[in-house]
Amino acid sequence: MVTTIANGLLSADTKARLVFLRWHHALPGNRAFSRYAQRDPRIDQARLAQLIGIRSLPTPEAENAAWYRLYKEVHSDPSVQQVHREFLLLRDYAGLAALFLIGFGAVALFTIHPPRVLAIYCALLLAQFVVVRHSAATYGIRFVTTVLALKASAPAARTPAKRAVKPGKS
Repeated sequence: MVTTIANGLLSADTKARLVFLRWHHALPGNRAFSRYAQRDPRIDQARLAQLIGIRSLPTPEAENAAWYRLYKEVHSDPSVQQVHREFLLLRDYAGLAALFLIGFGAVALFTIHPPRVLAIYCALLLAQFVVVRHSAATYGIRFVTTVLALKASAPAARTPAKRAVKPGKS
């Protein structure tokens, strides 16, 4: 119950800012095509360009919107669901770790003595945040690239063939 309440103290945007260390355009989908797709060898760049219909996206918001459209098409795929769950879990854990660092660190200033023990305790809180934040960012990027890889490797949708009309019949 307490963790649920603590987790609700931070918005999804705040957690994304903590995980990706960016104030603006913190969501990983904002860099889906311009950065992450180019670094992932599983993604067919030419096919991906066909899917989104344009060569480059003008803004991070447009990039995220294009990625999200692709995500909605494959959101039920087990590999996407798994990496999405891992990202959300670690994103929330990173938010909690930041709250722990601030809250428990502040309380520790008044309750833990000697200063050496206080420093070790605060360093461990900081290390927890750094490790979890990095893991969450890794899973966030993996979430984005898994969606792109699935979409870029999917067979092209076929258009229905036109039926030939035999002469003399209509």
